[in-house]
Amino acid sequence: MSAQVAKTKPFMEKIYRYIFQRSATFILVGVIGAFYMERAVDVICDNIFDKVNEGKQFHDLVKKLESEGKV
Repeated sequence: MSAQVAKTKPFMEKIYRYIFQRSATFILVGVIGAFYMERAVDVICDNIFDKVNEGKQFHDLVKKLESEGKV
């Protein structure tokens, strides 16, 4: 057994013992992880969409028209 494997073995045993050994805990970790992953992807995609469509969206047009005094 290499030194790298020997160092990670106790860590992996703890992960297995506290997360993967019990089905309920494993499912809970999956649900919580999916929630945060979905939220992160949503925020990233919204920011990309807003950056690509900057100046073309309704709230941008309202600000532009208000500054010109047309609204």
